[in-house]
Amino acid sequence: MRSPFAAMPAGACAAMLVLVAAAMPADARTPPVEQQAAALFGLEYAAVAPGAAILPGRSSCTEAGESMLLVEGAEQSGWTAGAADCGGRRVALLKRRMGEQDGRVQWRIEDVLLLPPMAPERARPRRLARPEECALADGADTSFLAVLRERRPGDDRPPVVEQLWTYDLARGRLLRQPASQLACTGHAPD
Repeated sequence: MRSPFAAMPAGACAAMLVLVAAAMPADARTPPVEQQAAALFGLEYAAVAPGAAILPGRSSCTEAGESMLLVEGAEQSGWTAGAADCGGRRVALLKRRMGEQDGRVQWRIEDVLLLPPMAPERARPRRLARPEECALADGADTSFLAVLRERRPGDDRPPVVEQLWTYDLARGRLLRQPASQLACTGHAPD
């Protein structure tokens, strides 16, 4: 069977495709969140305000904040633990400061980690650990990223550590660690 587009001039066919794409719902044109998060890897960009698009027009990922990185109690200048929201999912970023341009800090995203859905409405929700409630078992005052799962209602034990990562600045990577390497003392402070 012959395509109905075969008899159309090339320009008309391209215009038809643009019209079809424009008529599609926006979410059908947006790449999957995994692709959007992966597109951030290696990106160099000027700092943007929280909530602003990191790649305007090319991704739904927005800046979600950052915090300093500590290694054995010392702040690591030139590095930050960043976060982005991509299509409703949290993405952890390891960012290296590349300098300044026109008064704005320039960052390079060295590593990207798409975190599991947090699902706060579940009976045992997941959440990110806060530094004041957990510490690495070796006692080093070193930054980490951890996903915790709350215990069942009525169980007063600390939350379960589901996943743990530390920051390897020499290699510019987030490294998965055994969950047993993180000790949590209790529930997150209010």
